[in-house]
Amino acid sequence: MLAVIERVRVNTEKVIAWANAVRETEKEALESNERVKLSSRPVFEIETESQKALLLCEGFESNYDTSPHAKYVCYKQAWGLESYPLDYPNAFQSQFWDKAQETHCFLTSATLKIAGSFNHFIKYSGLSHVPHKCHDIKSHFHYPSMMTFEKVEGIASPKERHNFIHDLATRMPEMVQGKRSSLVLFTSKYVMHQVYERLQGDLKAGVLLQGSCGFKSLINRHKAQCDKGQPSIIFGLKSCAIGLDLPKQYCENVIITKIDFPVPSGFFDEAFNEYIVYQGGSPFYEHAIPEAMKTLIQSIGRLIRTEDDKGVVQFCDQRLWTTKYGQQMARHLPKGAWA
Repeated sequence: MLAVIERVRVNTEKVIAWANAVRETEKEALESNERVKLSSRPVFEIETESQKALLLCEGFESNYDTSPHAKYVCYKQAWGLESYPLDYPNAFQSQFWDKAQETHCFLTSATLKIAGSFNHFIKYSGLSHVPHKCHDIKSHFHYPSMMTFEKVEGIASPKERHNFIHDLATRMPEMVQGKRSSLVLFTSKYVMHQVYERLQGDLKAGVLLQGSCGFKSLINRHKAQCDKGQPSIIFGLKSCAIGLDLPKQYCENVIITKIDFPVPSGFFDEAFNEYIVYQGGSPFYEHAIPEAMKTLIQSIGRLIRTEDDKGVVQFCDQRLWTTKYGQQMARHLPKGAWA
C-alpha cells in the first residue's frame, strides 16, 4: 500500500510542478505582451486537485507519533483512500489561526465554557498556542426565578432499554400534567417511537412526533394548538435540542429523557478515541462528557428564550445525580432552582 501511495505522491508532485511551470510561462508571456492561448483556470483546477491528492498521500505516509492521521480505504461509487488528521486542533491552528493573526476574531456561544472552564474549547479549537482572551459574560436572565429543575425519580437506567421505555411512557402523564406546552427530548428515534406507541387516549392525540411531518409544519401545528389554549407536546430528537426557538407560551416544560453522550459512528470517531487512549487519556472523560455537557446545556436553553419566560426542566436520567460525572455535570448547569 505504501509503495502505491509513494508512486501517487511522486506523480502528483510532477503535476504540481508542471502546473506551476505553465502558470509562470503564462505570466512571462503576459508581461511581454505576447498573445497567450493558455487559460489559467483549468491549470488552477488541476493544481488544486493535485494539492488535495498530495495532502492525502502525506496523511497516509505520516508517522503516527509526529502527525497522526485516521487512514482508511472506502467505497463511494468507486474505491478511494481517505485520510484525516487526528490532531485536528494543530491542523486548525495552522490552516486558520496562523493565517488570521493580523485580524481580530470574536467567538461567542453559550457552550464555550464547559464545567466552569474554557479549557476544552481552547484545546480542541486550536487556540492553545495562539494569543487569546476569554471573557465569561453573565447572562441577563435571572435563572433561579425563571426556571425550576426537577428530578424524575424511579426511571430505569437507559441501559435497561425495555424498562426505560416502559417507565418513560408510564410517567409521561404526570410529567406533562398541567403544562400547556412541553418539549420532550430523546436521543434515540427508536425509543421516542416506542414511548409514543405506549401512550393512550388524549395524551397520545396531543403529541406531535418529529418526523411525522415536515419540521416547519410540526412547529406551526404546535404553535396553533398553543394559541387555541390546547395542550401541545413535541416529541423531538437532537435537532430540537440545539436549534429550536419556542418562546413564552410555546414551551413551558422541557423533559430531558437521557444524557446525550456521543456514540462513535464512523472510522474517524473510532480512530479519534484510539488516539486519545494512545496519548494516555480517556475518551469518555476527555471527549464524551464535555460533548454531552454541551448538548445538555443547549437542551435546557430551549426553555428560556426571553426575559418573560418561565418554566420547568425535568431530568429523567438518574445518572445525573447517582454518578460522580453526572453530579459534576449538574453542578455546572445554568443556575435554576432545584425543586
